[in-house]
Amino acid sequence: MKTIGATEFKARCLRVIGQMNKDRESVTITNRGRPVAVLSPLLATNEQSSIIGAMRGSVLAYDDPFGPALDPSDWAADRFIVSTARYCDAPLVTADRAILAYAADGHIRTVDAGV
Repeated sequence: MKTIGATEFKARCLRVIGQMNKDRESVTITNRGRPVAVLSPLLATNEQSSIIGAMRGSVLAYDDPFGPALDPSDWAADRFIVSTARYCDAPLVTADRAILAYAADGHIRTVDAGV
């Protein structure tokens, strides 16, 4: 890694950047002998690593790869139905107490299909 003083870098900035890109080597900039910055070349687009395989090794447990990700009781299908009813300003026929409570707050219109 090359080193250059801040005063010299200020005077020769464009030349230093050009040389750094040509050599593909970082340059440490110092102020009174102490490093204050590092100038590094960017990776060219063809040098960037692929997203394919980027998460390799990050899975800690793999019990049932074909099972549902969530418990079916946690699925958000009711949210989709409620948001659609709200968007269309249509009444929703339901017996679900949580949805009825949401409607009681004035967010949507419902018809209680209580059994």
